[in-house]
Parts: sequence; structure tokens; C-alpha cells
Amino acid sequence: MQYIEAFGLIKGLKLYKKINAPFPPKSFNIPKIKFNIYFNPKNIDICSFQEIFIEKQYEIKYPKHFLKEEINIIDGGANIGLSCIYFANKFKKSRIFAFEPESNNFKHLSKNCEKYSSIKLYKNAIWNKDSTVKVIDKGLSTRAFMIEETINENSASLVGKSIDSIVQENQINIIHILKLDIEGSEKELFESNYEKWITITKFIIIELHEKMRPGSEKSVFNTIKKYNFKETRSGENVVFENKDLLI
Repeated sequence: MQYIEAFGLIKGLKLYKKINAPFPPKSFNIPKIKFNIYFNPKNIDICSFQEIFIEKQYEIKYPKHFLKEEINIIDGGANIGLSCIYFANKFKKSRIFAFEPESNNFKHLSKNCEKYSSIKLYKNAIWNKDSTVKVIDKGLSTRAFMIEETINENSASLVGKSIDSIVQENQINIIHILKLDIEGSEKELFESNYEKWITITKFIIIELHEKMRPGSEKSVFNTIKKYNFKETRSGENVVFENKDLLI
């Protein structure tokens, strides 16, 4: 497989566009990543790659013991799996529970994560309760599928999973990292049924989508202020660290 340095990839894409040559292969070998990553450099996938592996927006100040011990990571809005791959390679003893509701993204996620035994995949949306939901495509991009609750079950409907259910089903005592990029569903998630899971969560890394779902920022911050969280920023993400959870 062709080896491509991260920064060279971005520069290379610009060159390919200028000379109208074929694009690089869809399988890339990335430094410090165990297995090849599959993504399409011609679409929005390149933005995800840049945010995670070049800008390193998930590279926050974690406790050192996270690197050596088994930790639990819930990845809400796993998309094509780049965040899962980042976490699996950084935290080699982690258990990662990845949730992606959109079918094409899930197929791509499955391909990217198939060699990682530490990553468990769910074709579900994270929601504030166990419920029937549907994917809404507003034509924004493959990173911007939204979720709505529905009472009409059909072939297109999905199961929305509450974090409490995820915790119970997988016997999770502590959520060490909860990564959320759920395109506005954070509004519902932080409006109700958060009282149990939020107290056992050490880090929440969340991208907010106020423009996509008005009221989502208010929902998140109104709930967070009820607890003892320290707030920082990392790129497009807001990072909340639970200071009451000593682990």
C-alpha cells in the first residue's frame, strides 16, 4: 500500500486537482496507526481526516493511566470510523462502543474497524431514551445526517439507544470518554434522562450544532452547569471534564 504522510496528503490533493490526475488510492497507511484507513479524499471525508489526524482535535490532556489501563469509550456519531481508529491506537486497552445510524457511513465504518477487536459497532443512533428514530438527510453532507424520533416503524426506521441502556448492556461502571458528534441530537440527549450516565462520565468531548438544531447549546450548557465540570476547547469540540469523578 502507498505510504502517505498526513500533511503531504493535503498538499498532494491540491496538486492532483490542478493537474487533473487520478486521485490517490482510497486506502492509506498513516503514521502510528496500526491498520490502513479507508476514506474518500474527494469528499467531506478529508475534513474528518484533517480534524482528527492532522489538527488532532481529540488530543486533550487525559490522565496518564488511560494509556495503560482498560478504559471505556462511547463514540456517538462514529461516521466512517476515523475517531474510533484514533482512540483504539492511542488507548490500546480500551473498549470502544461506536454508534452510527446512517447505512452508507456504517458500511464504511465496518470496513475501517474490522481489524480492531476492541471496537464494537452499533447501527443505532444515540438518543435520550430507547425509541424508534429515523435518519434525516437535509443534503448538507455525509457528516450531517440528523435524527428524529418517529412512531411509524418501517424498513427505514432505527433504534435509538439511551446511554443508560448502553451502560447497562455492556456492564460499564465508568465512561472514561464520551465523544459526541451527533448533529444536533445533543439537544434531546441533555434535556432528559441524563442524571445517571452523566455522573459516571469523566470526559465529554462534544461538537455542538446550534445552527442545525436551535436550542442544542442551551440544552447542553444548562445541564452541564448542574455538575462540577471543567470546560475547555479543542478545535470544534467543547471538552467537559468531570472534576467530581476521581479515577
